[in-house]
Amino acid sequence: MCLVFQNFKYSDNLKTGSQILRVDEISLMNKNSENSLLQNITIEGSEINFFSFRGFKDVGITDKSQLFLLLIQNCIFRDNLFVNEGSLLSFERFINENNALIQIEDSSFVNNYFSAGGQLIKSNLNSKNAVILQNSTFIHNFQAIILLQAVETLRTDIPSVLVIDNCNFSNNFPLIEALVKLKSNSKVIVTQSNFEKTISISRGSIFLGDYQKAEIRVMNSTFKNNFAVDGGIFFVHYESKISIDQSVFEQNLAYSGSIGVIENQGLSIIMNTLIKNNHGIKNSILSVLDAINNQQILDNCTIELNHPVSLKNIQSEVQTIWGSDIFYNQINWQNDRVQMLEQHNLDEIQISISKSNLRISNTVIANTSSFTDFNYSEQSIIHKQYLIESNLQSNVLINNSQIANTTIMLINSASTDISIQNSNIQNINYFNQLDRLFKVDSAHFTIYNSTVINIQSQGQMLIEIQRSLQVNLTLTTFQNFNTNLLSIISSISIFTTSNFVTNQNELTLITDKKIMSQRDNRIVFIKYGAIAITNSSFSRGLITENGGAILVVNSILSLINSNFTENQAKQGGALALQCSQQRGGAIAYNKNRPVMIAGNYFDEFNQAKYGNDIAGYPFNVKVLSYTQYPLASGQQYSGTIKVAIVDADSNIITTDNSSQILELNYCLEILKSQMLMDQAKLMDNLNFKSLMEQQSSKICKFRGFQENIMCRF
Repeated sequence: MCLVFQNFKYSDNLKTGSQILRVDEISLMNKNSENSLLQNITIEGSEINFFSFRGFKDVGITDKSQLFLLLIQNCIFRDNLFVNEGSLLSFERFINENNALIQIEDSSFVNNYFSAGGQLIKSNLNSKNAVILQNSTFIHNFQAIILLQAVETLRTDIPSVLVIDNCNFSNNFPLIEALVKLKSNSKVIVTQSNFEKTISISRGSIFLGDYQKAEIRVMNSTFKNNFAVDGGIFFVHYESKISIDQSVFEQNLAYSGSIGVIENQGLSIIMNTLIKNNHGIKNSILSVLDAINNQQILDNCTIELNHPVSLKNIQSEVQTIWGSDIFYNQINWQNDRVQMLEQHNLDEIQISISKSNLRISNTVIANTSSFTDFNYSEQSIIHKQYLIESNLQSNVLINNSQIANTTIMLINSASTDISIQNSNIQNINYFNQLDRLFKVDSAHFTIYNSTVINIQSQGQMLIEIQRSLQVNLTLTTFQNFNTNLLSIISSISIFTTSNFVTNQNELTLITDKKIMSQRDNRIVFIKYGAIAITNSSFSRGLITENGGAILVVNSILSLINSNFTENQAKQGGALALQCSQQRGGAIAYNKNRPVMIAGNYFDEFNQAKYGNDIAGYPFNVKVLSYTQYPLASGQQYSGTIKVAIVDADSNIITTDNSSQILELNYCLEILKSQMLMDQAKLMDNLNFKSLMEQQSSKICKFRGFQENIMCRF
């Protein structure tokens, strides 16, 4: 037997505020085995709220273990049309601290229409037990949502909780809201459910954690062919959080964030999940903004075949999925957010992190391509297509993961800590000259115990780093890359126990510059910085100019226990040092002189105020020349003596403006001292006097010295 409520209409023009069935209170008492039941009811063709429930009341329960149940079972809600805001099922403004619960099961909500927006289910309560929704279907409802809103936001011990289990949601149009909307102190737990073909032109097609500390948990569920403007599946902010486990996201669409958007200290944790073939024009997978207090987590996920598409393609796919639906023509696309994103052009990042933290671990990212309709013949076009973009003191950790078979650039980072650990990056292909594997500015950048192999590009370099205080490559291998690998500007770098091998498999001596220009494959270029390399190897680097493996320009180099094999260049096949500094055009040292191996090349353009190639510290006082003629003791010497302070390579130190050269007689009696100023010192108008015991000698010795240098002439 089925009870049917059909064509219930308002008699006035307000068309709001009434219910077909209203229960203000259900009394709970000892040994009451009867539960409240709404069963086998059909509500159709009506415009009046169906059921309003105002709470449970304890009228003398002593057995606190006894469970009381309000069961709504096998009910059908279809073809209802609400002119003003309304609700089909409403649990209104009560706090339940008893062992009582509300359960909706085996019911269906089909083709319900809310002109001004409304709720299929409104749960405005705090309760010890969750409201349970199971084995039910929601199909083709317009501007109709499920709303969770706690009465007392501070009663976190009894929040407003809804459990959705084994339910199916298909072809719904929440449109101006998300399908499930949570306010403060509300939670939804979703298990074994399916969400398909949901469309919203607002924030989140399925979930909106709309205010402080709302919580969403999803397990063993599937999301396919859903669309929203911001957050294809979810949007969480203001300390709200979402956790997803063992689920599938496939073919979802968004202007921004085809999976989700997290803002204002929101939190997302996605584990053991497949994210496949989702598309957007901006932040096409995730967007995270201003969530520095939390760490967004992607763990043990497979992320594949996701790629950006143009606005034209998004609109075409939306039209294909929903265009034939009667509700589609009622969508108003003319809101400010939609129009702003529609103006967005070729500025694509799959995961955007701004003033936030992200951890990707145990995850495979594969088969990610760039714009499907992007014209690579426009080589000069400026575009951003990155897997991850991070800025504003963000932190990104990629651990024990694999990125493979992609044409999209991986990381664009500014003012961020980037750490890649125990990971594998392979089979990357770039077709535009502006493409980079990594682009890092003012950041800390670390790759540890990882491999980067089979990287092919038409660009001039693969990794571009500038203004970064810490660049660490440790226990890492770069192998089989076809262009210049690292360009490091104004940064401090440390390479430890790492290996670099280009794709020049059978390198032979190449003298033809035209041929070489097609194969520029230098490993490291560093300028205006410092680099320390220890226990590392560099093989088969090739460049048309200088420094086949490494070119160091105006930088500090420390090189210990490292190997260079089969590198080739016009000059400096392995290592070239270029500088234009005050001391040491190529090398400057202040303690131990480097061992200079025969065959090292020093560029002819090395320049410095002194020591175009190498400069050290004051080592000796050298008499460069003096006028020699017979002179009697005590007679004024009218000749000139030219002396200078030199380093170990006999370079005259012209940058020392503090040392003095002293003139002494044989018995070290100081006659005068001269300050050395930027050049060799000329001394004249001297008087030489020999001691009594030397007056029979025909030779009077003199000595020039600097008090901190042991020397004798």
